[in-house]
Amino acid sequence: MSQMAVWMSFRSFTADSSVKNQKLKPGTVKRIFGFALPYKSFLIFF
Repeated sequence: MSQMAVWMSFRSFTADSSVKNQKLKPGTVKRIFGFALPYKSFLIFF
């Protein structure tokens, strides 16, 4: 997949205005950080 295709698909997510009114379920952010923790050093430099 080219970088342009990735950008176009990401941009399509921002075009949907119904997403702005959605709330995350409790615990979602904690799960995301729990998953990302082993990759912390990579994410800092990214």
